[in-house]
Amino acid sequence: MSAATGTALPSSLVLRSWKAHFDERRLRLVPRQGASGEPFEGPGIDVLGPELEGVLVALDPVRAWIEAREIGAFVRSMSFDFDRGRALATLRFDEPAKRQVHALRVDEAESPALFDLARAASDVLGRAAAVVLARRKMHPTRV
Repeated sequence: MSAATGTALPSSLVLRSWKAHFDERRLRLVPRQGASGEPFEGPGIDVLGPELEGVLVALDPVRAWIEAREIGAFVRSMSFDFDRGRALATLRFDEPAKRQVHALRVDEAESPALFDLARAASDVLGRAAAVVLARRKMHPTRV
């Protein structure tokens, strides 16, 4: 229950989009609705620090799917916009000839299996978003 509003907070939020920055160790989540069911407005929800570690594990299957199709690549960042059915990833390679960062775009119509994995991971991410949003409501100036 939120101390600020006296209303129960959801245990998970349905996400409209998310972006994981693996090299920078951060995650930005954008829920479809706020804690009270209103359309979500405002900045995305950042997950950092100790909370992030458990959440990133949920993204391993998504990351593995991309890395299996781009031999020798490591995913630096990836984002999913479920309304647009679009995924974007930045990849890095350890090979000297491929040192620059490469961008990859995948549309849901081309690879529904990737989006199935991302939606499954979004359940875990949505729980993290609810926790951070609850903290934001309890301590609006600290988070």
